[in-house]
Amino acid sequence: MTRRRSKGAVLSLVAVCCLLVIIIGIGLFFLMKVLGGGREVANATDSGILNVVKQTMATPNVSPAGTSFAYCGIPAGNNINLYSYNRCVGQAMLVALNAMSAGTATAGDHAASVLNELNNNIALPLRTALTTGSGNSFDYQSAFTQLTGMNSTKMNGNNIVNAPGYGAAWMLGGTSASVAASSNLYFEKDQFGPQISLPTGLFNTNATIQPPPDKAGTQGNYPGYVLGYTPFKLSVNGSGGMQDLYYTALPVFPMQMPHLVSIGDFNANTNGNFDNFVPPNAFKVSSKSLDSNSSTFGGSVACALVGSVDPGYAVSMPAGYVEIFNRPGTTLSGIAPTDNSNNIFNNEMFNPPGISLSVVNGASGPAAVFSNVPGSGNSSSNPTTLVDDWASYNSGSGSGGPGGGGGAPSTSNIFAATNPQQAGLPATRSVLSQIKAPFYTGKKENNCLTQLQQAGYLQGNCLNWLNSMALTYGRTLPNGQGTDMSTMGAVFSNVDVIKYQVINAFQNHMQGVAIVAPAGPTYSDNAAMNGSTGMGMYEDKNFPGQVLGATHTYPSPYNTMPIMKPKTPYIYLQQIDAWGNSNSCGTQTVMNQIYYRCKQIQPNCTLQDVQNLLASNSMPMGEKFYIYLPKADQTASLVMDAGPPPAFSSAVPDGQPVDPTNHCQGEYGLVNKMVDVTRNPQYWGVGPESTAISEGDLNLHAQPYYGPTTPLGGTAGLTGIDHALWQTSSGYGNLLGHLEFANTVLGGNMFNTPN
Repeated sequence: MTRRRSKGAVLSLVAVCCLLVIIIGIGLFFLMKVLGGGREVANATDSGILNVVKQTMATPNVSPAGTSFAYCGIPAGNNINLYSYNRCVGQAMLVALNAMSAGTATAGDHAASVLNELNNNIALPLRTALTTGSGNSFDYQSAFTQLTGMNSTKMNGNNIVNAPGYGAAWMLGGTSASVAASSNLYFEKDQFGPQISLPTGLFNTNATIQPPPDKAGTQGNYPGYVLGYTPFKLSVNGSGGMQDLYYTALPVFPMQMPHLVSIGDFNANTNGNFDNFVPPNAFKVSSKSLDSNSSTFGGSVACALVGSVDPGYAVSMPAGYVEIFNRPGTTLSGIAPTDNSNNIFNNEMFNPPGISLSVVNGASGPAAVFSNVPGSGNSSSNPTTLVDDWASYNSGSGSGGPGGGGGAPSTSNIFAATNPQQAGLPATRSVLSQIKAPFYTGKKENNCLTQLQQAGYLQGNCLNWLNSMALTYGRTLPNGQGTDMSTMGAVFSNVDVIKYQVINAFQNHMQGVAIVAPAGPTYSDNAAMNGSTGMGMYEDKNFPGQVLGATHTYPSPYNTMPIMKPKTPYIYLQQIDAWGNSNSCGTQTVMNQIYYRCKQIQPNCTLQDVQNLLASNSMPMGEKFYIYLPKADQTASLVMDAGPPPAFSSAVPDGQPVDPTNHCQGEYGLVNKMVDVTRNPQYWGVGPESTAISEGDLNLHAQPYYGPTTPLGGTAGLTGIDHALWQTSSGYGNLLGHLEFANTVLGGNMFNTPN
């Protein structure tokens, strides 16, 4: 029997152990490579999906050309992507909210049309591209591999990591919608008037992240971001009755980075049927990569949620605009107002004692003998002249007459004319001798001023010999000369028309005239205001640019026609309020309505900005201005000019038609203020004329017709009305409102007793 040696057995055991260690080490080496390669693939997958999510904020994108959202991209005019999508939602909501306030079927139908555009032309193409992973300039695979290729996969053999599996979800970002699902859309304060109410629960008021504190909405009546993935119902009146419109904003989580989410949370939100149009906001990839060591394919699954790293934006309509229209004026043809300070009615035929006249049979036929100088019997109650003295002298009843033995009265201030064409000749004794006592019974002569004051017009001898008297005293008759005003164009208001008619009648020697409000002009833009012209501002030349209202008068040619001067829209609003019966609707109600609309275009504008805009450009009659953002660029300020705005559509307002009996207007009486303007105080030739006296129409001492002015037709007389007609519009076609200025005249008056 052979004895076994222990030394040899141990050696064999050691060899076996070494072999096992080597085998295990080699196995562990390859296992570490497999595991490390898997981790590299997983890391690459995570980075790839985060890049996909980041890229989805910019691509895919949809062209809004030809839609209502052509300028809601960021910057304005760009295509619409996930980042700017909510801006389109906000614009569509603005149209619906404005339509709700208007209450018209047209506005409601427009709101429905805009929502249909949003869903079918913007939302659905984005949703389709994002749920399929391709289309509209988007390929998720390219976005995925763009970043995975930058990750090290050395332990995997440096093989490419692809993502053959793709999915989309509609995630709230957490377990509570009221806490986490914020869009990047908010409302600014004062974007609506008090008549508009926003839906309950529209804002994510409980979120820890809110719009920046410098945004007025967070400190006013619209706090917080609009909730995402929460359909809000806005009910509008349409042509078929009330209809419910639903608007859903997209949660993009402002001021947050894109981040990974669990596959469980992702899979729980893959059904977006709560809204068939709104795009998804979370994405998943299943990656795949060849493991060179094991010659097998490995992969990973990663899910991520979008994030918008900036504060977002206010609801707005960047291409919106407001129209301001001053209705056209009218033309006037015929004689223009001229300076009538030298006409006989403004002098000898105006001041007491007036002109006394007798007609006698002189040597060459009938002769007029007249004088405006008081004689010995003059008194304020019974004015007499040298003609009376001659009657007394020739009848022997006066001092110095044939029966009294004295000399004849002076002839230096008494004149005679043998026919209406001959005047200015000193009266001869042969003519004067014809004036005798019979005339002294009351038939001797006519006091033309007394006749004018009592009858309201001249007649008989005073009228027949009027031209002779005017030539004698070097005066004119009411002057109808002047430039034909038809050359000035359509620059006259209805008040100018009335003023012109009174002046024209006076300058054409009409002894009395009935003036009624004009029936025209008519325009197709606003039939309710037919008969109205545009308006201007009444300006006192001593107070240029100041709105003075009824505290001043506006004579012509002291203020030459037209007396309504072109000024800015803000001054027109001030003038409406200056009449004292508008309840300040011009500079408050109307301007506030324009301010609300301007806030819908440029959320950063202030009420002072709007006032400055309205005061920036003079607006003649027939002019139309627009308030808008140049190039729809919200980094710019609003302007007001003749435009056109970048998205001008020729749309007509779809809000409630303006009620011509219930809108912003100021009323004022015309007589003595704008029409037949009186001198203040009237100067009747007694005592020195004050230098402080303001002129009347035509520089007359009183006014063209200074007799009693009688209202016609049971009216209160001629009344001027300045209008500011504001009509809202929903924003369809980008038109947000229309302001129209107009001037109307009502009533009528009878004018008599020319000056």
